[in-house]
Amino acid sequence: MARARQEPVRRPRRRGRVTRPQIPGVSKKQLDHWLRLELLQVPFADGRRGTGRRRIWSEEEVRVATDMGRLRRAGVALRQAARVARAGEQAVQEVLARLHDGGEGGGGDEGAGELS
Repeated sequence: MARARQEPVRRPRRRGRVTRPQIPGVSKKQLDHWLRLELLQVPFADGRRGTGRRRIWSEEEVRVATDMGRLRRAGVALRQAARVARAGEQAVQEVLARLHDGGEGGGGDEGAGELS
């Protein structure tokens, strides 16, 4: 007697990626640090907190983390890099151009009031 073939259970698709994104120049340890400081908002996949839990990375948060990495490599302070990255691509380009053209250091809070 032949058994009926069962269809696989289909789970609803989540928006965003569950695995940690590969961001050039940003290590896993840096991403974890930024998450602990709540500079990135990436919810846990199962809604519960804890070590080893998966997170749902939206495209926006991947973009913010990528821009933060670019700004940090240019010498911008961490919290300022997070503010600028959240402000959008135009703000990131302006800060990077200002650093490149003027050669000013990004480690202080000068200019941070413009983005608040």
